[in-house]
Amino acid sequence: MNPLRTLGNATAAAWRALGAVVTGAEVIVEPATEAQRIKACIACDRLKHKRCEECGCFVALKSKLATESCPLSRWP
Repeated sequence: MNPLRTLGNATAAAWRALGAVVTGAEVIVEPATEAQRIKACIACDRLKHKRCEECGCFVALKSKLATESCPLSRWP
């Protein structure tokens, strides 16, 4: 995994979450949605050592954020 790409993706995710806070939009998903996202990631061949090889993000953190999506469109 490219550390610069991971850092860029994490920074962008933080800005999107901050934007949601500022506008009053949803920031954290419901536990059921988070569980569905994690289930999709566990079934994905791009998950390695708790991280997505496609975007470099830690799945346990990214799956909680309403502002985020799967780069492979596998999340419900």
